[in-house]
Amino acid sequence: MKTGKSAKRQRPTLSDRIAEYVDSPRLRNRMLDGDWLVATVDGNYGAYVTQARIRTKGKASLPRDWSCSCPSEYSPCKHVSALVETWKVNAESFENLAPRWKALSLKPNTELIRLLREIGKVHPGALRFALGLSDRIEEVSEQSEEDW
Repeated sequence: MKTGKSAKRQRPTLSDRIAEYVDSPRLRNRMLDGDWLVATVDGNYGAYVTQARIRTKGKASLPRDWSCSCPSEYSPCKHVSALVETWKVNAESFENLAPRWKALSLKPNTELIRLLREIGKVHPGALRFALGLSDRIEEVSEQSEEDW
């Protein structure tokens, strides 16, 4: 039976909005680089590069430093908070880059140059930065890896 008054919809809290991202497919390219967590977050208005510096030993804590390419005025934003929460609940989902850096350090220069060229085909801004032609990496495409 319908009534004359409509029920008011409650707006989601910030905690609810963070929970939408925690350990979800919206946090992709999850990596641990030293004490930095890095991921691409598929936000409501685009894909954002999100980073948080954390303690990797002992109990996880609030990030010590962070950045996100989203336009949010919150500090830290919900993407950074979700990244840290994901680390707390599923650290195994992050690729530890330490062995990858070690493996790269053992490759001959010609192989590293070939890899840079391949990266440059997909992300020209990253190549320009690596070659010293730019002082920052320009925003990357919002395409997901599946679109390549």
